[in-house]
Amino acid sequence: RAVLATARAPRGAASDRTGLTGLQALEGCTSHAALAAGEQALAGRIAVGLRADLTALGVDPVEAPADEVADAPVPLTVTGGHIVHRTVG
Repeated sequence: RAVLATARAPRGAASDRTGLTGLQALEGCTSHAALAAGEQALAGRIAVGLRADLTALGVDPVEAPADEVADAPVPLTVTGGHIVHRTVG
């Protein structure tokens, strides 16, 4: 959450610049990160046969304002295809 939010709202010396869009920030943490690590055939997307590591946020990380993304609840975390965190309710 914090990485997505910070990428969209630069602080400090970069505060006079426009941050990334929500989509750019999400891609930077998913498909682009997998590509940079040379793992695009294994990760970075939700697809059959790819590594199932994901975090579900309580807000849309592409459309929600950066401050809402930073404070969003995390109702579900999946690692290696197994649920490791789930909020009941």
